[in-house]
Formats: sequence, structure tokens, C-alpha cells
Amino acid sequence: MFTNRQKLAHFLQQTIFIIFNLLFFMTPFIFTWMNQELFEFSKMLFVYAFTIIILGLWLLRMAVEKKLILKNSPLDYFLLAFILSQVISTVFSLHPRTSWFGYYTRFNGGLLSTLSYIALFYAMIANLKKSQVQAIISSLLLSMLLVSLYAIPEHFGHSPSCWLITQKFDVACWVQDVQNRVFATFGQPNWLATFLIALIPLNIDYLIREKKWWNRLYLLTILLSSTSARLFSKSRSGLLGLLLGLAFYGLAKVWQNKNNKWLQIKKLSVIASLLATLVLLIGTPYTPSLNDLLSGKNINQATAIEEATIQVGGTPSEEIRKIVWQGAVKVWQRYPIFGSGVETFAYSYYLDRPVAHNLVSEWDFLYNKAHNELLNLLANTGLFGLLSYLALLGAAFYFGRKSVAILAGLLAMFVANFFGFSTVMSNLLLFGFFAIIVLQKNDQQTKNIVKNTDLKKIDSKENIDSKEYYIYSIIVFISIFFLAKVYAIWQADYLFTKGQNAFTQGNYQVGLPLIQEAINKSPKEAFFYDELADNYAQLSIAYANEKQSTASSQLAQSAIESNRRAIELNEAHLNFYKSQARLYIRLGQLDQRLYSYAKQALEKAISLSPTDAKLYYNLALVLEIMGSSDEALEKMEYAVQIKSNYLQARGELARMYFSKSELESAREQYVYSLEKIAPNDELVKEKLKIVEASLSAKTKK
Repeated sequence: MFTNRQKLAHFLQQTIFIIFNLLFFMTPFIFTWMNQELFEFSKMLFVYAFTIIILGLWLLRMAVEKKLILKNSPLDYFLLAFILSQVISTVFSLHPRTSWFGYYTRFNGGLLSTLSYIALFYAMIANLKKSQVQAIISSLLLSMLLVSLYAIPEHFGHSPSCWLITQKFDVACWVQDVQNRVFATFGQPNWLATFLIALIPLNIDYLIREKKWWNRLYLLTILLSSTSARLFSKSRSGLLGLLLGLAFYGLAKVWQNKNNKWLQIKKLSVIASLLATLVLLIGTPYTPSLNDLLSGKNINQATAIEEATIQVGGTPSEEIRKIVWQGAVKVWQRYPIFGSGVETFAYSYYLDRPVAHNLVSEWDFLYNKAHNELLNLLANTGLFGLLSYLALLGAAFYFGRKSVAILAGLLAMFVANFFGFSTVMSNLLLFGFFAIIVLQKNDQQTKNIVKNTDLKKIDSKENIDSKEYYIYSIIVFISIFFLAKVYAIWQADYLFTKGQNAFTQGNYQVGLPLIQEAINKSPKEAFFYDELADNYAQLSIAYANEKQSTASSQLAQSAIESNRRAIELNEAHLNFYKSQARLYIRLGQLDQRLYSYAKQALEKAISLSPTDAKLYYNLALVLEIMGSSDEALEKMEYAVQIKSNYLQARGELARMYFSKSELESAREQYVYSLEKIAPNDELVKEKLKIVEASLSAKTKK
């Protein structure tokens, strides 16, 4: 046990430095295959845990040194404005719990995560020295190297993740085509690319300045590996971000070294040649690889094949983004100043969802992000949130104008996120870069800006009073308490996922208790209740089929109560009303009176998402069961009107016309389906033959 105050203070400061290195090094690798979301969820909880540890050590250091250890920075007022925008948006949010924690299961972007990143920023500048910045960057570069070496084998059909999960060194464990677009431990190619392009300028900067040949070789290995992994990700936003980031870096580096600019240009030209060679060998979404050229494919053919591979079976991502962006702007117009609430895009978007969204391949997906960081901020936190964010970035560029490599990384991330959204690692890098900018400013530049509130130095011979250990124990206890809370969140999700998997496999006796245990650990998580309601409903039908009416009735009631609880906890979530409608439709098989509740749920869902064709489709079917055939026909016609390529709806509409002896109208639906939607659908062809036969018979009469 430490008794000397100075030694303990030094130990705490060094421990904080080590923990920061571990945080930046390890976060990219964190993922599990035991949770609802494999990548972002565990990364975010890992950051929470390390934030708690760092803050606990920081408080201990202040207690040991008997003074407030806190440094001001030139970004203080900008950070204050940004956090104020997030707090106000959370207070007036459509669903404050979501704004506080973030959208389940991502969590990144919620107010709590933003507070954590800002706390880490202040902990860095207060506890780390300028001389320790290089170690932090070295940890990041080593992490980038290992992530890249993890990703590269995926391109050749060997995923280290699959080996961890299934003990088979292939790519069969992933639903995504990881061999076509690698993603390593990030789960999404664009997220991997954003991480890499943020650090590549730093990598190049260190390589250019390095004198020792073995260090140059190491840094060159990192550069070639990370660039290869980035190219194998085939991220177009990542490619654009990297190009702009490197262009900025090159121009700024030459400008900074006017007196020696030709040497800088020479060094940069060598780096550019190496990267261009990699691009030629591997190719990009816009250019063919060397293999393509040698095999006789021209640039247009290779590019067309590449884009077809990326977009196979779906609407081009840029077309989907344009539609979602239109909806995001409309959300902002409804909530212009403070937005709809931090991380509530999944709730606010659907009221403004453009009708054109019905015509894309991902028309019935849930969109919890605007797929544009700026529009996401604008919709969720309004003009105040967006302007404070841009002001913070602008201030970082102004005060960090000599940290060219850091600014190039920030620019690269900004461009990539313009076509996507921030992740745990990109936000950790964002605020980490802010801290590095502050720490890298020399004393002469920052003496009037960065003020340390340390009032005196510790006497090297002063020992700690034994009574002080009570204070230290309280800090440790509080830290452990919050760490236990973080673990409980992870464990609840783990138990829920395990229970759902058991239920899916038909092992109800194991699955349901696990789900209930998850709810006990996280009793305010609406998602758990919503899924549990569906499970109860399935069991209710199963028991009814086995003629166990009492058990079936009890399970049906449990399903209804669980769903109501989900909606009580989150009345803003469209999906819970969809679940409620699905629940009552399913249970309506046992009691037709429940169809009226299904109708009410669908009408509520339509009020939240008036352009969702599937809601009108289901409402039409429910109305038909309830005997309102005319109204049902009207709703089905509207479903087809707002989604002209809705094959199922056109089939049901044709059936409804046929039942009303409107044979020509029925025929038109089948003909349209074959000509415009599914020309090879045999079932539609058969039904068309029946209608045409009926028309022929009617004509003969």
C-alpha cells in the first residue's frame, strides 16, 4: 500500500496514462457474438467502463493531491455550447430515455455517450503530458495495423471472426458478404474505412519525419496494410474522405515548410506513388484492378461490374440516402431549434417519410439514422445542435492549425460521416483528437489559454493520513457501483439474446426464464417487452392448436400485457404499434373480437407513418376480416397507389376485385404485376388465366 503522497499521485497519473493507451488500442477490437448487436453495443459499454475507471482514478488523484486537477482549453466554450444543445434536446425529446441512453442497441450518440467523450477529453488534457501524446498515437497506429491484418484475410475468404465464433477459418459465419467488402471487427465496411482514414494521415506524418530505418519500415508496413484494408472495404465515402484528407495534408505540409518545400514535395510524392501503386493493384469502386486490366476489361466494364457487385439486389445507396435526407430536412422543419430529441430519428422520420421511400429495395427497413451526420444532428438537435457542432469543429481547426496530420484525419472522418454517421470509434477519435490538439500546443502558445488549477507541489516526504483512505474507499466504491451498472446492461442484453435464441430453437422452457431475467435486470427497456409479447403470442397459438385453451388464454393475456408495457415505456416508437397490430392479428385466430384492436393499432401506426404502404395493406386485410369490404378495398387501392411495385398488394387487390366480380379490374392488376414487377411469377400467371377464363365465360353469356 502506498503511504507516500507524491508516489501515490505519480502512480495514479501513470495509471491514467496506461488506461488511455488501452482504451484507444483496444476499443476497435471489441465485439461479441452473444448480443443483439455484435459491434457497436459492446464497444460503447467498453468505453463507458473505461470512462468510469479513468474518472475514478482522476478523482483519486485529486483527493491524494488535495486540489482540483482541471485544465481549461481553447475549446471550452464551444464544448459547452455543444453539450448544452444536447441537454436541451434531451429535455424536450420525443422520448427522453432514448435521448439519454441512445437508440437501443447502438447507444452511441445518446447524451450519456457524449458526456463520456467530453469527460475523456478533459481527463486527457488534465492528466496527460505533451510528451505522452506520441505514445497515445503509437497505440492507435498499432491498433490500426492489427485491425488491418485482421481485415485483409477476409478478402481472401478467411475471417478471423469466423474462427473465433465457429472455429472455421472461412467467411460462412457472416450473412454479409465480408469477402467482397471487408469489415474486420467493425461490422460494417464504411465504419472500418472511417477508422482507417482518420489515422492514415498521422501514419504518413510519422513516416515522413522518422529518421531510423527500422521505424520507417514499421510505419511503412502500417501504411500499406491499412491502405489495402481500406481498399478492400470498397467504401466510397471512405475513399472520398481519404482523398480529401490527404490532399489537405499535402498542401498544408508544403505550406508549413515553405523554406524546404521541395523536400516535402519529394517525400509526399514517394508516398503518393506507393499508394497509387496499391490502388492500381487492388482497384476501387471507380477504377479497375491490375488483374481486371490484364484480363482485358476496360475501365467502364470493371467499374460497372464492381458497382453491380456492391449493389446487387438493391437500390443504389445514394438514391436511398437522397430520400432519407429529404425526410430529415422535413423533420428539422417541424423541430427547427432543438430538434426532435437526441437519437430519436427512428421516431421522427416516419411522419415525414417521403412516398418515394416505398419504391426502394429497403423500403420497410427501420432507419434510426439520417445517414448524414449533419442532417442527423439537424433533425435530432435542431439548428442549435448543428451550429454548435460545426463551431466546435471550426474551433478545433483554428486552434490546431499546426497539427496538420490530426486535422487531415478530422477532415477525412467528417467527409466519410457526411455520407453516413458517427460510430463509437469515430467519436472516440474525434474527442481524442481534440485533446491531442490541446496537448500538442507548446507552453508559449497556451500559457494564457490553458490554466492549470494546481496551486502547489506535493512535498516529496509527505505521507498520507490513514483517515484519508476512507475517502479513497468511497471513490473506489462509487466507481465499482457504476461499473456494475454497465455490466448489468451488457448482461441483460446477453441474457435476452440467449433467451431469444433458445425460444427460436423451440426450447421455450429455457428461453422465457432467460428473457424474464433480462427484464428484471433492465426493467425499463421497452424492446424486451415487445419481443416477449411476440413470444407469448406464438406460444398461445401453439397451445391452442394442442387444445389447451386455459394455458393458451393465459399466454394471450400475457402477450397483450407485455406489449402494452412496451408502449407505455415508449409511445413514440412506430415498431411497437406494428408489433401490437401483428399481435392482435395473430391472436385474432383465437378470438375474432381482437381484430378491432388490431385495426386501432394499425390506425395509430398510420398516424405516425402515413406513407407506409404495408400498414395500409395490413389494415385492408383486417377490415376485410371484420366485414368492411368496401373500406378494405379502398385501403388496398391506396397501398398500391403509394407503392406501385407492391406485388402482394396488387395480388390481394386483384382478389378483392374478383370477389366483387370486377373482373377487368382484377385482370389489370395481374397484367401490371407481370409487365412491371415480376414477369416470371408463375402464381400470378395462373391467377391471370383464371380471371381471363372468367372474363371469357362472362362474354359468352
